Amino acid sequence: VMAAAYLIKLGIDLGWLTPARQIMVAFMGGTALVVTGLVLRRTDRDYASLLPAGGIGILFLTTYGAHLYYRLIEFPTAIVAVILLCLLSLWLCRHFCSELYAYFAIVGSYSAPLMLNGLRAEVTDLAIYYTAWSLLYCAYAVWLQQRRIYLVAAYLALLGFDLIWYQQWHHAVNPQWQAALIFQAMQFVIFALCTALYTLRHEDKLDRNAALTHLPPLLLFYALEYSLLDRYLHSYAPWIALGSLLALLAIYIIARIGFRYTLEGGQLILSSYAAVVLFHAGYLELVPDDLAPWAGLGVGLLLATWIVVQGKPDSSNWPLI
Repeated sequence: VMAAAYLIKLGIDLGWLTPARQIMVAFMGGTALVVTGLVLRRTDRDYASLLPAGGIGILFLTTYGAHLYYRLIEFPTAIVAVILLCLLSLWLCRHFCSELYAYFAIVGSYSAPLMLNGLRAEVTDLAIYYTAWSLLYCAYAVWLQQRRIYLVAAYLALLGFDLIWYQQWHHAVNPQWQAALIFQAMQFVIFALCTALYTLRHEDKLDRNAALTHLPPLLLFYALEYSLLDRYLHSYAPWIALGSLLALLAIYIIARIGFRYTLEGGQLILSSYAAVVLFHAGYLELVPDDLAPWAGLGVGLLLATWIVVQGKPDSSNWPLI
């Protein structure tokens, strides 16, 4: 490594490693790692599967270096290169049966707008870009039978979009908040339907542990969506939040009908989301201050009646209780 570093330094000092040649050498090195991994997959699959991962990382850095640092390629070429690298990562994920490549693709695709200014020109363009990747990763997760793929995609889709939104458009004169609102609602629908479809297609019920991994992105969606609603549609925000709860309830009922019995994990997710929405949007936002104590007393009486009639409550309903 020290010899290679000295050789590179010498090449730069002598003017031989020009920017174009540096990028070309990096591209050839990354490509060589990918090809070598594919060639060695029959002799040592575990070791061979690591080589293309390093190659993919080098190729991502090469693309960003060529566009952002040296300005050797224009924006259209850079975004096409990023898309092709993400698709190559997904193919390698399937080829080597390693989720590592799926995570390379997810991080590479959702972080691209942070690097490439052309993807941040309009809110609508960014929303379409992220939505297209979300649909792809949901379909890929269902096909590959890996829940973690669409979960990681859900996290990065919400966080990436909102990070750019608050940096670039939140304080703008015309923030195009409608597009941001629609995008977040679409992400909610896409990933909720993906969860239900995955459960039904593979007959893989959500247990409690799996349900807990689905709660953070769902609660993150609620926090981000409500902050926008409260800023631009203050009077409608609580009612739209309650509408999202009804949508999640409908998706849960569809999945339950498909299985014909209670889904413990899905019930825990629904109960947790209902607890947050009913307490925040229902109790804190909609109930007048003078009626708030009476509403709390009424809910307590209903809960006591429910426990007396139903007996010991289901453990999946503890957040709502």
